[in-house]
Amino acid sequence: MVKLAVALAAVILIAAVAVSVMTSEDDDEGQSSTNYVTADGGSASYTPADTSDFITSTVLTIGVGQSKVITPESYLMLSGMSYKSSDTGVATVSNNGGYCTVTGVAVGSATVTCTYGNYTSTCTVTVQSDESESVLNVYDVKEGSSAYATVSGDGFEDGLLSLSFNSASGTYPYRTGLFTVKSVETDYIVINLCGTDSGNWFSSYVTIKMYVATGDGTIVRNATYSSSPFVPGAQYNTDGGAEILVPSALLSDGTEYSVYFRFYTSDLPIAGYSKQITGSFTYHSSNSGGTDMNGTFARAYSWSYDADHDGTVSDDEEYSASITVPYYIYYMEARTNSSYTSTESYSSGSIFTNRAGDSEYTDTLERVAMSDSVTKSLCEAVVKAYEDNGGTWSSLSSSDKAQFILAFTQIYFTYAYDSYQYGDGSTSAEYWAYSTETIWAGAGDCEDTSILTAVLFKAAGLKSGVYLVPGHAIAAVALEDYDATAIEIDSNYSGYGVMSKDADGTVYYGCETTAELYLPVGRITQSATVSGTVYNFCDTSAAGASWT
Repeated sequence: MVKLAVALAAVILIAAVAVSVMTSEDDDEGQSSTNYVTADGGSASYTPADTSDFITSTVLTIGVGQSKVITPESYLMLSGMSYKSSDTGVATVSNNGGYCTVTGVAVGSATVTCTYGNYTSTCTVTVQSDESESVLNVYDVKEGSSAYATVSGDGFEDGLLSLSFNSASGTYPYRTGLFTVKSVETDYIVINLCGTDSGNWFSSYVTIKMYVATGDGTIVRNATYSSSPFVPGAQYNTDGGAEILVPSALLSDGTEYSVYFRFYTSDLPIAGYSKQITGSFTYHSSNSGGTDMNGTFARAYSWSYDADHDGTVSDDEEYSASITVPYYIYYMEARTNSSYTSTESYSSGSIFTNRAGDSEYTDTLERVAMSDSVTKSLCEAVVKAYEDNGGTWSSLSSSDKAQFILAFTQIYFTYAYDSYQYGDGSTSAEYWAYSTETIWAGAGDCEDTSILTAVLFKAAGLKSGVYLVPGHAIAAVALEDYDATAIEIDSNYSGYGVMSKDADGTVYYGCETTAELYLPVGRITQSATVSGTVYNFCDTSAAGASWT
């Protein structure tokens, strides 16, 4: 879907989402009783593509007394999982809602058999005397692929950069210089800017130049993202946003690559960068030696927001937040979402999508607008950021809470085209991401950031929804006695109107999430002619109870 400046039709479809989950625990090695219920009362199901390899970790090394976790590849499988250790004198297992906690007892080896219905998969566990340190391995989620990358360095470890494998493959155009264009039949990895350790990056810097290089300094891929259309080289970046795409065909197995994101306050060719974020990754074309997804990933945020709307940002309006969560949570959702992808052909071309056959998008929203431990952790971190600066979150009005959350997602989650982030870089794509996928990437298009914002609203106790209009999606939040015109908006947004809908006595205000500067709740492009328009609306306040 497209960015903010779109011509919105008068008729709006609103999708309601309601997914509930109930969890309890059985015997340690028995079957979990996690149960998923969809909005229409049906049960969710999932069949692994490889019925003998469907767990997140197939090889674990742990110390005596140390624990690591095995999960199924999809969260939809949690309710049907059971686990058994071949030698409880070496390693024990505990089934906690479908998550298998493996604990080392004595030096030796054991096999954990993981059962899902009639299917079995095994994990080889080696127990040593000392604890084993976990690294962050990032795996390709698409069916049939075994590629992965091991990430390290401050940029990745501090939660400022993310790395993903795209969900499709195809002919990808790339540049080795300003005017040298090549193409290669390949899939690729995507490296996103997903956080900063100071300031609002978009308003603080004019240009970001991004590089991936080998150990000897040879540049494998470079890209430029700019807020100015006149920056030399920026128009040659086919990557679309604050991200760099690296075709796998340009990478060598087992080789470590350095990543540089350099920030410039001037677009002058001779200007030096004023800030740099770095990291590294080692590319592996195959995981034939086994998988271990026990790494954690961090996300760090630091932003400025004029919370009292007095026109200036004071020291106590500089906020920071961070989260650290298990990688396998992201993997289970990304793997599940990837299983829905297909390429559909039309008279005008083809589209790579994960909502095939869902013409009104309601089924897809029901599936992806789901909260989990990651989104709840992020909401708690955002609330803590406010309170760390001396504020009292519970004393805020609902509208002030909504403004604070919306400002955070607007400032931090940059726009990324589906065709680059999840597709093949050339075919049109329409991929609806789980909120955790958007948090992982630090970016998304309109429906991705709208769903994330609606889920964060819900986690904060606010009734929320998602407006779906032709070519665009907009989050919505229910507020009482709210004047959307009371807050002065940035001059870049002059002429914007008010988007609201009264549903059963509750007024829902549209929240534009693709704005790159703060835009208050309720304000939307005047081209929509939204003021006073009656919409068919159903809220998503019951969307996605936690499954973790």
